Amino acid sequence: ADADATAPNNRIRYALAGRGKASKYFHVEPDTGAVKVRDDLRKETDSEYTVDIQAYDQGDPVMSSVMSLTVYVSHSAIVPPDVRLGFPDTVYTEHVAENSPNGTLVRTLPIWNKKKHSRD
Repeated sequence: ADADATAPNNRIRYALAGRGKASKYFHVEPDTGAVKVRDDLRKETDSEYTVDIQAYDQGDPVMSSVMSLTVYVSHSAIVPPDVRLGFPDTVYTEHVAENSPNGTLVRTLPIWNKKKHSRD
């Protein structure tokens, strides 16, 4: 029998693996691995953030792997701080093949003015 198919070996958790600016601006949900923006990226002039995400099981010994997510931010427009920027959808899910080469573009996300596009 495959030990990876049963608990606790099949319980996967996620965490930021690195420190620095990525940990200030991004958060990884421990149960799902969802990456969320923690703070306003307009405060920084950086156009690229590398978010290292560790996935690990609950087995003994713990097995883990780290992957890097690169987030590119375009600062091409000056946006006043009172403008609420966001994404059209609250969740985006993508699947990446295990054998995808490094640097594979997964998705480009549009940004919009939330107040202007409000459904209220």
